[in-house]
Amino acid sequence: MKEFNIYNHPAGTCEVIKEGWSWPGLFFEPIWALVKKMWTLGAILLVAVITLNLFPAGTDIGTLTSLVIFGIYLAYGSHENRWREKNLISRGYE
Repeated sequence: MKEFNIYNHPAGTCEVIKEGWSWPGLFFEPIWALVKKMWTLGAILLVAVITLNLFPAGTDIGTLTSLVIFGIYLAYGSHENRWREKNLISRGYE
């Protein structure tokens, strides 16, 4: 059974966050962070992914950067919901 956390803002808005793994976070990492208003994280991830993709594929460094990007995506997918909860709490949600 999936478990969710519900956060309410004094202005009347409500956010629901699933506990655990984030599939959208895995597949749409920088865009998903920006959509969820995690501006700093989204910008850092976007710059990192674009920079790492500048290395040519098929070379040793290209293979290494592909593995690093994959690792970043896995880390983001597993931690995104917790980071989002911290972001909501810092924005005044309870």
